[in-house]
Amino acid sequence: MKRVLIVCTGNSCRSQMGEAIWRHAAPGEWETYSAGTDPQPQVHPLALQVLEELRIDAGGLAPQSLDSFEGQHFDVVLTVCDSAVESCPGFPGAPELLHWSFEDPAVVTGSDEECLTAFRQIRDEIRTAIAEYLRPRGARFASWMRQMIATIPGAEGRAADYEALVEATAPHVESLSIWSELPSILREHFLERGWEWNGIYTLDGDRLHLAHAAGPPVCSELRRKGGVGTSGMCFDAVLMNQTLFAPDVSAWPGYVSCDGHSGLATASGVAAPIRGADGEPIAVWDLDSTAEIPAEDVRFLDHFFATLSAVLRPELDEILTRPTPAMATASHSANGSAPNRSTSSNGAPPAQTNGTGHPERDERPVIRLDQFLKWCGWAATGGQAKIAIQAGEVKVGGAVETRRGRRLRVGDRVEFAGEECVVELAPPAS
Repeated sequence: MKRVLIVCTGNSCRSQMGEAIWRHAAPGEWETYSAGTDPQPQVHPLALQVLEELRIDAGGLAPQSLDSFEGQHFDVVLTVCDSAVESCPGFPGAPELLHWSFEDPAVVTGSDEECLTAFRQIRDEIRTAIAEYLRPRGARFASWMRQMIATIPGAEGRAADYEALVEATAPHVESLSIWSELPSILREHFLERGWEWNGIYTLDGDRLHLAHAAGPPVCSELRRKGGVGTSGMCFDAVLMNQTLFAPDVSAWPGYVSCDGHSGLATASGVAAPIRGADGEPIAVWDLDSTAEIPAEDVRFLDHFFATLSAVLRPELDEILTRPTPAMATASHSANGSAPNRSTSSNGAPPAQTNGTGHPERDERPVIRLDQFLKWCGWAATGGQAKIAIQAGEVKVGGAVETRRGRRLRVGDRVEFAGEECVVELAPPAS
């Protein structure tokens, strides 16, 4: 049985309602708990009242400290207030960490009816969010993608094709066969547009191994040579953790070509990261097209793979490493190396879907936060500011932390602007 822990600050209102509603919505499927970073003495009476209005069992609810769950395993850890996510940024061992921000109904002032209305509103918002999360994954994927398609600029003429692909994909999401079947589904729907080959490479240190593919045999293994711009678009998408688009693949720095082996004449390409539970890439989807790929297709593919990652993160490793007998791969040569690949000497910057271009390296002692984080993949508190040293740690208002929760310290080796460098930052001017 899966286990979920719902966290807020006082564990008296939102998280308690979440615990009861989740248990009511999925009886026998989930063990449901809640806790607080600073628990109150008792559950708020109005939280109990609005649960009882819907005949949701509130028996046994009582505030508990987050510390009491230390060392326990949970499949999902959900924070439901902003202060809780700040004081509890991670929970070791949880495959999925969620944050849903709900207003605190306990701070509402006014008449008894106004206060009760506030609790009802938050109860209903929590109930809707949990119901959406517990929907079958295929249905959730299709619903999210339909909403995304409606927001893609210029997609009006292709919306029907996108929706048809989503409908064909959704059943496989539900059966967990999505990763082995997806390349064939994509090729079947868009072959007439020049999508001759596409496949999924799984990440293994400095190598990418072809797991599933549709089209002519291509490179079964890609090897990393260095930072961004040295090892081809697939590794660049992994290192930058974003979908990348090459209108002309031959102009991509470090371009890796398998056309000599496959017989393709690749003109343009897309590489999209597939992210695991921590939001970091564990695989990459690669498209080789013999025709120009329109910008709206790139935007669609970015949403498509981001949504698949969001829906399937807990099971991603298992699915991607599952062997697929029918996958089209090229055999290694006698010495175990991958098929011959060519590397472009053209130093043109990569075309990125976010339209910001390739940022220049900043050699100054104080590095711009937005540039630094873009290349390192780190999240930070404190907004757009300067990085400076305080008490031996890199600080940006709060601490700069990796997505796995480790603080970045002076002397750490990082990748910045495609090169490995050492963090050497000066203290702020007095």
